[in-house]
Parts: sequence; C-alpha cells; structure tokens
Amino acid sequence: MSGLHINATKSSIYASGSNVSDLLSTDESLGLRAGTLPIRYLGMPLTTKTLTAHDYEPLIDKIRGRMLCWDDTKGSWIWRKLLKLRDVAYSYFRMDMRDGISCHFWLDDWLGKGRLIDITGAVGTLYLGVQRHAKVSEVVSLENWNIRGRRSRRFHELYNAIMAVPPPQPGNGRDVILWRHSDDDYRDNFSCKNTWDQLRVKRPKVDWHRVVWFPQDVPRHSFMTWLAIKNRLSTGDRMRQWGMIQGCKLCGERDETRDHLFFACPFAYSIWEGPARRLLGNGVNPDWQ
Repeated sequence: MSGLHINATKSSIYASGSNVSDLLSTDESLGLRAGTLPIRYLGMPLTTKTLTAHDYEPLIDKIRGRMLCWDDTKGSWIWRKLLKLRDVAYSYFRMDMRDGISCHFWLDDWLGKGRLIDITGAVGTLYLGVQRHAKVSEVVSLENWNIRGRRSRRFHELYNAIMAVPPPQPGNGRDVILWRHSDDDYRDNFSCKNTWDQLRVKRPKVDWHRVVWFPQDVPRHSFMTWLAIKNRLSTGDRMRQWGMIQGCKLCGERDETRDHLFFACPFAYSIWEGPARRLLGNGVNPDWQ
C-alpha cells in the first residue's frame, strides 16, 4: 500500500515461543535471515526474559556520561529546563567506588564529600593534575593514586582524604550507584516514592483530600477535580491572561469562571440540581464556596 519494501539484506526475523514454525517459514519467502535471541539493539539486550538492573547498567552509564557534558543552552525549552536540574539530581545519589571505571573523579560523589569540582573549582584540575572528565580508574598508576598536590598548600585536606581511600581495583567489581532514600540512608535501588517525599514541599492535609484521592478513584477524574478545587482549570477568566477570549459554551455567558461553569450556569445547574438534592437534600447552594 505504501510502496515501502523490506530490505532483506539488512533485516532478520526473530521468534520465540512454542508455535513459531509458521512464522519462521516466512523468512524463506521473504529472503530474511532467521536470528536467535538474545541480541543487542541500541545497546540494550533483547530477550524473552525481563531485563535485570545489571542489563540496564551500560545504558545508565552512557546517560550519566552524556549528562556531564550536555549544553543547557541548546535544545528545546523543556530539555534546557531538565538539564538545569542536574545539580538537584546530583544530591540524590552517590557512587560506591569499586573498580572506578564508570565513576568520574571530579563529577561524581565517590569520596563522601560531594562533587570534588564543587570543592576546588576549575583550578583544582591543575593543582591535582587530573583532567576534568577523567574516571577514577584513570587516576591510578601501579595500584597507587597518581595525583599531584602533596606539597601544595591548597586543597591539602582534600589530597589527604583521597590518599586515605584505597585505590580502585579491577577485582573489586563494578562501581555501584547508591540512591538516597533519606538524609543518611543510601541504597543500591531507586525509589520514586522516597525521592518524591524528599523533593516535595510538605504541607498540612486539607479537609477535602479524601473527596479527590481515594483507593477506587479514576485518576483523570481526581486530577480534574483537584484542578477545579485549586481553581486551575482553563476557564475564560484565566485564559484572558493569555489574550484569549473564551465564553461559556453552555449558556453564552461572556465571563466564564470556575464557579459559573459548574454551578452558576443555568444549564449546568439544571444537571447538577437533581443528583445534588438526592445527596444533600433541599439545602443545595449554587455558590462554589
């Protein structure tokens, strides 16, 4: 239909399961090669089993390496906003340095003091003789630390702290990322819940929270109800700030507000009045408050 054809010289067919004979028989008619799993695609293994944390480590290492050198002045607006949050993200993980291959000397918290580049500034690379993007494993020579600064008056305390740490060894295993679960609790697994609890600003519970959020709620309905209570819906009075004129589509009222849309609008009130009277009796008030 589209006129596109499969390039048989660049394509292979992969199948798994008990009834794959019919699928594999089509490879001869199409001229495709029959491949076997697992394979790697875009650096990630493709297999019939669920990927483990170990399978994702190469991808995570690549992303971390790229994040250190990405320019936050280029790209889309949301991308620049995300990159500006790197300093916030750095405070929520640190490295358990073992072989030092994936751990950055200056840009990762592997010494327990935060990022070393934040302690010394750019001049620290000259005083210690370590390049800015060097890995910890690259700062070791003959199983000993290979850094300058022993006789320097600057950063002498940092120099002593580094020398007090055993150098990384290939036999120690791969470096491990430790995620912050609380102030002094770092673990090798990431928790969205614990991270959000640390990021968010905590305030007292409002008296209407169970009206919006409850175990059997429909998420999109709860979200819209929450927006309505907070008066954050895209009603006419709010859209006017963006230069848009928006009236009530139900009754033609020019000044569309949250209160009008739900209860003050004659059409909306005629719909809500019946259910509301069965729930609240005759004391139904069209006022939102």
